[in-house]
Amino acid sequence: MLSVGDTPAENGPPRRAPHHPRGTRSGVRFTDWRRTGSDTYRVSVVWSRGHPFSPAPGGTHDPMLLVETLGQCAGVLSRTVYRAPADHLLSLTRVQYRVNPHALLRVSAETEVELHLHCSDLRFHRSRPVAMTLCAEAVRDGELLALATLEAEELPPRPYRAPSRASTGSVPLYGARPSAASGPGSAVGSLLVPTAEPHRWQFRVSPAHPYVAPQATHVPRMVLLEALRQAATAAAPLGRGQSLMTSLDASFTRLTALDEPCWIEADPEPDLPSLTVRAIQRGASCLAGVAETTAQRQTSRARAPAARR
Repeated sequence: MLSVGDTPAENGPPRRAPHHPRGTRSGVRFTDWRRTGSDTYRVSVVWSRGHPFSPAPGGTHDPMLLVETLGQCAGVLSRTVYRAPADHLLSLTRVQYRVNPHALLRVSAETEVELHLHCSDLRFHRSRPVAMTLCAEAVRDGELLALATLEAEELPPRPYRAPSRASTGSVPLYGARPSAASGPGSAVGSLLVPTAEPHRWQFRVSPAHPYVAPQATHVPRMVLLEALRQAATAAAPLGRGQSLMTSLDASFTRLTALDEPCWIEADPEPDLPSLTVRAIQRGASCLAGVAETTAQRQTSRARAPAARR
């Protein structure tokens, strides 16, 4: 999860940006941060091409960049505004978003995005935050880019141990192989290994993945969301590399161990852009949601609605 080194200025960007276990570039840079009311904020960010997940097709930003951005905002708020201790993390439990594909189009190396944030459902235990809901409206050049909601709960401190690679005689989740499912030019490659069953993959992640800490015991939830994105676009009617996951409502139900097999499944709806996607481990769901995909060739024709003021 994210960690934050310093408090955001009342009017200005955080003096130190959130970072990830291996210090990877996230493709997100904060440029301004302003409190606008009780538990409300206006945040300006710049999206670049440095995001470590898969690039979207056709010169667009991937919607996962929106989720990454809001995750970083939640990290800033929990640590610096609501004073969560450094060894207590707020982990995603539910992610909802709907984006306008036109507003994701890249026209330059950097894209400026303005976020209007509202924190609600805050719960505290002994003065530290243990749960929050972050609602966001993302605007680009005066047009509505996305509406999103993230729910998070405290992940208490736990001993870290390296996954037991000898326990099953294999490395169940390590060793991802490149595949078109992740899109061209991916920094991390595919997280999916095909199986004999249609729309079912084995989840595999490289130990060098920038979001996987060296002593991690569980799959980071952003990585699992990226696996669902790859499955959703691979199962879309146009196939791999031709669609964007423009809507998602997904909930996490349990941690996903790195040293046990995990399966990703997608169930497309006939003649509809929606599909059910899930991650399965030990026969139980770790993550499940409903996604919608949009054909890449449609994005240049769709116009974004005006942002609410």
